[in-house]
Amino acid sequence: MSERLRLSISVVFAGGIVAVAMAGLGVHWIVTLVALMTIAALAFLQPASIACLVILSIPVQSEVMLPFVRGEITVTQLLLFGLVPGWAIVFWKRRIWLDSIVIGFLLVLAALVVSFVAVETLSLWFQETYRWAIAGLFYLICRSVMTDWRDVRLAIWASALGIVGVSSYSLLQYLDVGVSVRADFVVGGAVRVYGSFGTPNTLAAYLEFTVPLLLAAVAAARFGESRFPLGRVEQLALLATAVFGLGIIGLTQSRGGWFGIAAALLVLWLSVQGRAKYVSLAVGVVILMGLLMTTAGQSQLERFNETIGDTTVVSSTSGVTSSYDIGTGRGALWAAARAMIADRPLTGIGAGEFDEHYREYVPSWIDRFPRGQAHNVWLQMGAQAGIAGIAGYAVWYAASVWSSITARRRTLSSAHRWIITGVLAILTAYTIHSLVDYLNVLSLGLQISAVTAIALNLAPEPLTRHVPEPSRRPLIPYPEHRECQNSQANPSNGWT
Repeated sequence: MSERLRLSISVVFAGGIVAVAMAGLGVHWIVTLVALMTIAALAFLQPASIACLVILSIPVQSEVMLPFVRGEITVTQLLLFGLVPGWAIVFWKRRIWLDSIVIGFLLVLAALVVSFVAVETLSLWFQETYRWAIAGLFYLICRSVMTDWRDVRLAIWASALGIVGVSSYSLLQYLDVGVSVRADFVVGGAVRVYGSFGTPNTLAAYLEFTVPLLLAAVAAARFGESRFPLGRVEQLALLATAVFGLGIIGLTQSRGGWFGIAAALLVLWLSVQGRAKYVSLAVGVVILMGLLMTTAGQSQLERFNETIGDTTVVSSTSGVTSSYDIGTGRGALWAAARAMIADRPLTGIGAGEFDEHYREYVPSWIDRFPRGQAHNVWLQMGAQAGIAGIAGYAVWYAASVWSSITARRRTLSSAHRWIITGVLAILTAYTIHSLVDYLNVLSLGLQISAVTAIALNLAPEPLTRHVPEPSRRPLIPYPEHRECQNSQANPSNGWT
């Protein structure tokens, strides 16, 4: 293990320990401010390590809050507020990618800014706009600093540690050991685990955005170049973590999560060659059948049977059956969102204000209780920012998917191709699950930004056009491109 990687790992673990200690001791906000300045200094020296620490902190959410001036901030916010100035001090020395994904972020932000004219609650508008703005900025940072395989490797391990932490907490919820469980998330006699994310659907989304990357890393070591720097112990650890995360997705009983991860696994499975393809399929079937035999699995089967119902019905003829209990339970939410778009097609009802206006547009009084969002990303963007919101989101989404596909096609390394395939699997899961949930919430957008940046950095300048093939050089060195001063005296190719 190289000295730089040891330093990066030390920074990540030290930062996590300090943050937990600060929360446990109930520190004064001045200590938080000192920690913020320390993180900024570390970000100046090791910005990629702090970015990985941000990835690690995503599952913490509001479980750990730190005092700051007159309010509180999360650990993720502390790290971001330190990373941004530390990176910005010398950002002009880095290669900044103003690509189509950045343009997509800017268009979304422009639509949200325009929606301000319809806003009634400023704090809600600010929260929604901040989530998209910080996700865009984090993408830009990751794109410019994660230019070495060691940074990507650390990001994968940060995701793995996040999965272990939130999955362990979720398992305690399922077993009802030492943690309180919300009664409304007990379905069919089994707890729908939600970890630290507040709802089962958002927990499932986080695992969908991380587990495929771990499986892709294992596949890269197994099927990629023989010199791929991932030892057997690391492979087993990542594989065990991925299986643990898959099991927790099952325990969330999130139908969107199940469909999303199934689509992601299909993308990965289609890339497997030879006997391993059928072995992996058999193992997957066995795990699925075992899960379905549990209480949570039986409850999930009943929920899938309910999905077959007519989701377009808003209420029954008797007027006493809520559309929340019919099919996917989204009928009233989708109908209200469509009414918002039709009523205010130019500005929407204001960023973040779906719940605030829900009762004005819901078709039936029995469904008058809002559920946080429209439960469909396209309807949510249209409801809160009008046609411009849908258009801006479409540009960002299309740019993210197409850029990743382009990166996979252009990469020269089969191992890196596997990693990018894992990112494409994540985007596939996001695409499917976003049809029934709005997933650009909490800190999930940061995870999407990070993995997308990783995919593009693993390709030899994937967005550069009209450049002769021999002159293209990769941002991250491949074994095929690593120059060696003395191949006989030093057979190593630098992948340590």
